[in-house]
Amino acid sequence: MANGQGFSIDQEIITVKNLKHLCGIGADEMIAQLIDSRLQPLQEAQVVTLKDGAQFFTMASGSEKALIDMSIITSVLALTISLISLSYTYMSSRETSASDAVKSSYSIFLDMAKIEQQNSRIMHVFTLSNTYPSVVAKVKLATKDLTLAERSQLVLAERSLAEYIFTTFEYSLYEHKVAVDFHDNAKAQFLKEVLDYFTARLLRNPRLLYYWDKKGGGLSTLYEDWTNAYYDSHVLHDKQLPLLENPDASGPIQQN
Repeated sequence: MANGQGFSIDQEIITVKNLKHLCGIGADEMIAQLIDSRLQPLQEAQVVTLKDGAQFFTMASGSEKALIDMSIITSVLALTISLISLSYTYMSSRETSASDAVKSSYSIFLDMAKIEQQNSRIMHVFTLSNTYPSVVAKVKLATKDLTLAERSQLVLAERSLAEYIFTTFEYSLYEHKVAVDFHDNAKAQFLKEVLDYFTARLLRNPRLLYYWDKKGGGLSTLYEDWTNAYYDSHVLHDKQLPLLENPDASGPIQQN
């Protein structure tokens, strides 16, 4: 029969070798059976069952290798496509992650700016150390006529604001740690810049130094050990940027 054409036979069980002989198939040809929509090459010693619907095809010797090779090629192509898709998803995820970090951090800083605008009498807590003295002088003037109860209320708000800043610092530190652990370099780099702003500038505010101090406001006890360790090495004991500021234990509100 012509190569690739189907054929049938009346016997039910037969070896492939006998099947070839009965059908007049040459020694240089092979028989393949269609199983689950795939051609499976058959060895001459195999026994096959001839039942209704069974389909067999002749194929040139060596074609079974081509079938195997095509299977391997198909698998490699599928793997390659999967890897390309995974790489694209990975890169897109990284870009989104870094973008989200920027949005999140600036959202926090915008909230800080709003709080500062709405609470001008405690804006000294947001002030960097180089302008702290002049801002403190203005806050003293603005609060000089307040009653003791009003001052106490402002001090409570001041402490709450300090805690908000420290919590934001720990949140940024945790996000940076996760980014480093997952090798998200773009996000980690941006968050390191955020942390540098905290440790080199904002957290050196004299009033914030007091509130963090265990012997002062004691707020450092509310935060994780790794947050305290990072604060100690990057604020209190940074050899490259030594701390020059001193804690302000009383603040401008209580000094009136």
